[in-house]
Amino acid sequence: MGVETKTKEEVASELLGIRMSVLRFALAMEAKLREHDEDRGERGWIDDDPWPLLNRALEEVEELRIALVDVDLSLDEFVEQRARGECADVGNFLCMIFDVLGHQSGQQ
Repeated sequence: MGVETKTKEEVASELLGIRMSVLRFALAMEAKLREHDEDRGERGWIDDDPWPLLNRALEEVEELRIALVDVDLSLDEFVEQRARGECADVGNFLCMIFDVLGHQSGQQ
């Protein structure tokens, strides 16, 4: 019988008790956030008002809609990756709102 080899993501998923799809999505979100770390400063978005963040999330939803149309029209892997990146952008803005609301109510 062979030894089962697990990826780092599979091990993390098991240790943390997080579904693989949620972990993959979180990793994609983190990668996108890191692209803008220098722009956000030390406190990030925590002092932002949730309404402008929601407006940005809605803009990202529209970008995702356009990307999904492109996916429907193409079998190009780049197009699919762009759509997945838009999913991470939407998720990040919603995460920021979640974080800001928790911070405002003292539930970090």
